Amino acid sequence: ELVHTETFGIMDKDFRVSLEKLKNAHLEALFTLGYPQVLMPIYQQMMEMQFVLPIVANSGLSVGDIAEKVSQQILANLVFPTVKYYYASGDSKVQKFHQLVKEKGGKPEFNVAYYYDTTKILLSAIQKASAKTPRQIGETISSIMPCEGVTGTLKLNQDRELVGDFKLMQWKEGKLVILGE
Repeated sequence: ELVHTETFGIMDKDFRVSLEKLKNAHLEALFTLGYPQVLMPIYQQMMEMQFVLPIVANSGLSVGDIAEKVSQQILANLVFPTVKYYYASGDSKVQKFHQLVKEKGGKPEFNVAYYYDTTKILLSAIQKASAKTPRQIGETISSIMPCEGVTGTLKLNQDRELVGDFKLMQWKEGKLVILGE
């Protein structure tokens, strides 16, 4: 049951007033939705206030260096979904992608990997389409799905929206692990 909500802007820096309201609401858990650069200060301020409870967050926590900026006590209570790119970093496709990006002078990160996967799908559909119209290319994309990429298995739902392959993650003893493992 949702019992309380607080909102904030992407440029906000001080969340203590909202956090105090949440703390006084005696919640069983907290759901946070936002970009990592906003969530990290929220979690840091929670620690300052000794406000620790289970947190479910969005997949944005896969990105960045949150483990270096947030206390182990908060991390131990945090669960969030992420794609294969993060939970299978030893995978040969992921490692090959990292090497390719570094050779080109880039920084291997999720957004680059996601664009890489979706661009490969689009190029494959263009090559395979019987006509080069947007409609035919779109139909070809649907026909070649699902596709295995660096970020995991990509597929389309009934509304032709791209759906990724997510697992729930958590930190245990300073390491990111799949929930329940």
